[in-house]
Amino acid sequence: MLFSSIVVPVQARAIYRQTLFSISRFVLGVITSDQNQFIQKARKVLTGQRRAYPNLCAVEGVKVAQEALDADVAFDLVLFSEVLAANPQGLVLLQELERRAVQHLKISPPLMVSLSEVAAHQGVLALVHRPLWPDVATGAISNPWLVMLIGIQDPGNAGTILRTCEAVGITEVLACQGTVDLFNAKCIRASMGSVFRVPLQAHWSLERTLAFLKRNSIRLIGAGARQGTPYAEADLTGPLALAFGGEGGGLPKEVRRAADELVCIPMAAPVDSLNVATSAAILLYEARRQRLSGTRSE
Repeated sequence: MLFSSIVVPVQARAIYRQTLFSISRFVLGVITSDQNQFIQKARKVLTGQRRAYPNLCAVEGVKVAQEALDADVAFDLVLFSEVLAANPQGLVLLQELERRAVQHLKISPPLMVSLSEVAAHQGVLALVHRPLWPDVATGAISNPWLVMLIGIQDPGNAGTILRTCEAVGITEVLACQGTVDLFNAKCIRASMGSVFRVPLQAHWSLERTLAFLKRNSIRLIGAGARQGTPYAEADLTGPLALAFGGEGGGLPKEVRRAADELVCIPMAAPVDSLNVATSAAILLYEARRQRLSGTRSE
């Protein structure tokens, strides 16, 4: 134990020195000015000014940045502070950025604090390109399983649902107009990188989405808080789209009318609703169970 406690810091320091030396070609001093062009660019992306940089989104944190790298997302720029080099995983990330020749610039700790959206930042902020997925092509999929997000405003909820969608094996996510930007920095963090891997279409109109489902004979199941078939009794197999509405109003009237079936989650009084991300997890895992076993719950 004594031996390992001495060796690990020595190894870490060696890696640290090697990494800082190797990235010196990409780091031209430390950026300290809030008026620096790269800082201004990052702020515009963080604040959702899509007209300036419509194809970029911001990724914060070591794990999520590594997830984006592993998903082969195209990186535009990485800003990092000395905090990153104190994290062994951060050193690995820096080495990978060096290997891929990604531009990464060191900034002062106060600047990183001013850019960060989390209380305890990890010293890294990346600007990456949003993945572009082709339009849904159900003809090549024998049993499509889609999720519709309609008017979900909380990025934490949206990101959590995306994470669950990847976990259960959703074919594609359709984010209709009125839903938060799925590449919002908080949504990206909540999805833990799933947003870079789950095929999705953003900002579809309800009319287009409903017409698409009808044209491709995909059953629409709406998640209703208080009414509908208990979810375990509903048939969630076959070509299917599960629709989840916003945190306040739920599903719009036109979706409820168009739905082939509404399902609910039974709850003991006085509880009458669940967080939309929790409801989505329950329904998605029941659908997964049915689709794997071919049977409903008894």
